Amino acid sequence: MKKFIPLAFLVPLAILSLLVFLGCGTVTSSSNGSSSSTPKLFITGYSTSDVYVVDPATLTVVKRFSLPAGGKGNWARLHPDGSKIYVSDSAANKVYVINTATAAVDKTIVTGNTNHNRGIDFTADGKRALVAIAPGYVQLLDSQNDSANIGGGGNVYQAIPGGYNGIGLGRNPVNNRMYVVTANYVYSFSAESDAVTLVSTLDCTGDSRQDIAFPPGCDYFFVSGLSGDMVKVFRVTDEAFVRDLDVPLTSNMPYKMTPSPDGNKLYIGNYCVSRVDTLLPGDATSMEVHNTGNRYICHFAVSSDSSRVYGYAYASPTVEVYKYDSNMSLIGSAEMPTRLGFEGSIIYVP
Repeated sequence: MKKFIPLAFLVPLAILSLLVFLGCGTVTSSSNGSSSSTPKLFITGYSTSDVYVVDPATLTVVKRFSLPAGGKGNWARLHPDGSKIYVSDSAANKVYVINTATAAVDKTIVTGNTNHNRGIDFTADGKRALVAIAPGYVQLLDSQNDSANIGGGGNVYQAIPGGYNGIGLGRNPVNNRMYVVTANYVYSFSAESDAVTLVSTLDCTGDSRQDIAFPPGCDYFFVSGLSGDMVKVFRVTDEAFVRDLDVPLTSNMPYKMTPSPDGNKLYIGNYCVSRVDTLLPGDATSMEVHNTGNRYICHFAVSSDSSRVYGYAYASPTVEVYKYDSNMSLIGSAEMPTRLGFEGSIIYVP
């Protein structure tokens, strides 16, 4: 049975930012050649068609533009070469291609006959992308030509077993497979050619899984879950289940996750209903919990050198973007013109 948690039951709630110390080797991050001359933050949210371009140094809005035809920005991913961002639409069968140099929408990719799209990621070579489309499919995209036409043969889909809707989506850097999170299962697909093939299934029954993260250089990957109050830990090499990393208090709900480029930390947006101030030690992992007060932060981006963490508050009295150091000490904040909504993304472009 599919498991859904209505947003009405989640508001108003506080959001905590959690740091998971991964015990991974430090990774030096580099882009393959971003077209952006200076660092920028791109912020989308499903309550508005607006996309905000923010200067990460000053947190000022340097540009504001709209997605075409009232589009609602949802999950987003930066292309490996840094030249563009793919943004899935939370209310339509579209993926928007944002040029990071011009800060404008270059193209709209029309996906299958769906009511909304969610998680998205690129293959390692950047030639293909995979997007979770509802109801119950993943679709391959040609990210060289920004098209849904694969090899001249039209749309390429693969059904998600059981008809589950895909939510989060991420690429395993070891086997280069795409992992799609559903409420009860995680499915891996090969997506490097002109076809999408189901490879494996990970059982996460009963935890209302949401997102997946592969910190660079880490031996583990992580799957968050709203109703399980925990993050599941798996090995990247063989997908073996390692442990459940418990989140303090029974009413917390870990959601979106963002690893630092150096692979040393994982930032988790987490629903909660009370203050938490606890350190949880673990085998190769430990968790610090930081009370963010009335800052209901669920989406994060991290600077290329991993020294700065940016988050936006989706439901606080005023919508703001926050800047922290890597230990989640607040550096500054700035108010945004409009409320962005629960679903959305913040992307750091170096």
